[in-house]
Amino acid sequence: MAEDAGFDSVWDYEFYRNPLVIHGMTAQVTSTIPLGTGLVTSAGRSPFVMANAAADVDEASGGRLILGVSTGAAAFTDLMNGSDSSRPAARTREYVNLLRRIWDWTAGEGIDDGETIGGEFYKFTAPAINPFGRRPLARRRIPIYTAALRQTMARLGGEISDGVIGFMLPTRYLREVYLPNVEEGARKAGRTLADVDVASETVCSVSSDRAEAYRRARLQVGIYISHPVCAPLAEYMGLAADREACVEAMAARGPMALAETVSDDLVEAFSITGTPDECRSKLEQYRECLPHVLLHPPYMPVLTAEESADAYNNIISTFGR
Repeated sequence: MAEDAGFDSVWDYEFYRNPLVIHGMTAQVTSTIPLGTGLVTSAGRSPFVMANAAADVDEASGGRLILGVSTGAAAFTDLMNGSDSSRPAARTREYVNLLRRIWDWTAGEGIDDGETIGGEFYKFTAPAINPFGRRPLARRRIPIYTAALRQTMARLGGEISDGVIGFMLPTRYLREVYLPNVEEGARKAGRTLADVDVASETVCSVSSDRAEAYRRARLQVGIYISHPVCAPLAEYMGLAADREACVEAMAARGPMALAETVSDDLVEAFSITGTPDECRSKLEQYRECLPHVLLHPPYMPVLTAEESADAYNNIISTFGR
């Protein structure tokens, strides 16, 4: 649907479902649209496992994968995987470097037989004897986007990545904090901000019924903003008290309480919500500060499958070309 409607890319991400498996299937029913993972976690995947899986999807899609990677949200993905999420910047730098070097090795360059590369967190050893040879690659280098919410990861992404992926980033935060740090990192690598694609998953709730659009947005924004990783964003926007009300309501009465707790200020700061005309107008506010807006429909289990499908269809009809 996204391809037929002329969208620039289509994205999935990791929780219960494996985004690389999903895009392996997506590749079979599309032909031109880039397929992004936003994000697939490095937790539980060695760089070699990730490099191979990404190469599979890139081959299946004819060179259309955008590999968005992350160590995983602290106090969430790390818990479920039993993995260490400390020092995410250092881990990500190592991981991205190894991914690229493993692709080079796969192409027959860069690493000698028997050589071990890596660092503090990850290692790869090229077998001294390899009767299987090397695998074919659709592309020598798959674009790598790294996760970034705050300054350190934004600078790192600007330095080492083809793109950065944010999450729930308000336009003021993008202009005042995020983009300057991405640019600083890019300069460190002898690049400019224009050399780094900047993307962000932005909750988008569209409906001809304005009240319904806001109801769905309150549920989605409320669940996301309640996670500790979003606390600094709410504080920066002067909405720490609004966020705390969400945390307390969800703890006391469950996620459905968010429908009546999430403030209009939170919805306006952290989503594109309203009627089709309103949402088209709000998207324009992102034009100068977010080159790659990832329109994220409300989908949390507090909504029915039918409501989530309707939210997705409304995005397609509102923003399709």
